[in-house]
Amino acid sequence: MTKPATPICVFAAHALLTQLRALAEELPGVRVNVDIEHVHRMRVASRRLRIRLALFSECLPSARAAQWKKAVRRLTRALGAARDLDVQCLYVESVRADLPDAQYAAGIDSLLDYLRQQRRLHQPTLIDILNRQERNRTLRAIHDALRPWAKDHADPASPALHALATHAVEGRLADLLALETSLDDPGNVAELHAMRIAAKHLRYTLETFEALFDDAVQPALQALRHVQDLLGDIHDCDVWIDFLPHFLSGRYTRPRKLAERAVLEPGIDYLLHTRTTDRAQRFAEMLSAWEGYTQEHLWATLLQTVRDGS
Repeated sequence: MTKPATPICVFAAHALLTQLRALAEELPGVRVNVDIEHVHRMRVASRRLRIRLALFSECLPSARAAQWKKAVRRLTRALGAARDLDVQCLYVESVRADLPDAQYAAGIDSLLDYLRQQRRLHQPTLIDILNRQERNRTLRAIHDALRPWAKDHADPASPALHALATHAVEGRLADLLALETSLDDPGNVAELHAMRIAAKHLRYTLETFEALFDDAVQPALQALRHVQDLLGDIHDCDVWIDFLPHFLSGRYTRPRKLAERAVLEPGIDYLLHTRTTDRAQRFAEMLSAWEGYTQEHLWATLLQTVRDGS
């Protein structure tokens, strides 16, 4: 290890190794693909790992850091595609179990068959990426580079560490607040998706430095989880609203004859209406939640908390 064991790098070692362990724990489950929660947990761990690699880049070997970040990003994307399909299958299965009209069944069943097939087809791609990372020893290399520092205890009182945490949280919070005008119009699809990503990045950044602030950041973390969930639901609805007409037309399968479309259309239209209604409800909930957090001065309090260091 050529870089000095500064308080920041000791803290970084513990923070990064925690996520590496979380990734490793889920690997067997992701490979066998019986319980979908393994993919979910590994995806979250990979996202947190990416955030922390960026936060602590000064502690990483400069010759290899870019390669590591690229490899983890590739893994996150593959896990994300698998998780999205898992969630979509679960949702359609729940709809299928409680249809209000039998005429919807054909469209819902066809959609569910397609999604399940796509998930099966994606699994070899995910396995290939896992195998490639094992061959390249990507995660092992990150672990080996950080392990010497993990022998030391992190110093949560380090001024340099607090300065890094303050700078990182300030930047992520500014990114989120810059996007709050997205809530002016429910039609701001791309902007609301960007706001969700900004909330996620702020949350993961704040979680990284959570130990520095005791329980003082818990209200903000709870709010960010809520915001991320609501914006995530809105994004999911937007994906469905865009996807369903194309599925009905046969864009993702094959061109459909009019007779086939007529059979599938009631179920697909029902699902499209449901997702559109759900989106409107979630947007209203998001707007109300955000107004509440703003009136409570939650974001200003968070900013003051990290600046004060307690």
